[in-house]
Amino acid sequence: MRRVLRFIFRGLIGVVALIGVLGALLGYFGYSPAPEVPRLSGTLTRGTMTVGGLTRTYRTYVPRGLAKGAPLVVVMHGAGENGRGHDGQRQQFGFADP
Repeated sequence: MRRVLRFIFRGLIGVVALIGVLGALLGYFGYSPAPEVPRLSGTLTRGTMTVGGLTRTYRTYVPRGLAKGAPLVVVMHGAGENGRGHDGQRQQFGFADP
């Protein structure tokens, strides 16, 4: 009888631990607040597209006074990331707006 209770107790601890880990992962990957829009001199637009049945969001930025024929800069992030980190890099390295 004691063996059965110990088995059930360990199983319950395992289930609680699994629920805790899954909850933490959901909180980490599922919650991404909208980033603050930085002050820019140009025009920032937002859009969406559907790829593989999933709706994706994107932003385009055109600096004020952009010369005709200026190069296009495309910034993409990997899985599990979001655009907020790129806003910080843009500000740190000045690649979108001097």
